[in-house]
Amino acid sequence: MKVRILTATRIDGIDYKADDIADLSAEEIAAAKDQGVADDNEAAVAYAESLAHGAEPA
Repeated sequence: MKVRILTATRIDGIDYKADDIADLSAEEIAAAKDQGVADDNEAAVAYAESLAHGAEPA
């Protein structure tokens, strides 16, 4: 499942920065949300995807 990364973090040995999109397992998502570093809300993921594709933020 895709999530928006909220702040620089390392998950399962991979470094992420704010607004990256990560494809994580349910267990990884739960841990990342508990730590406050990821958001699995569809709108948050769509926003981060729009940034990755060069779209202007709304």
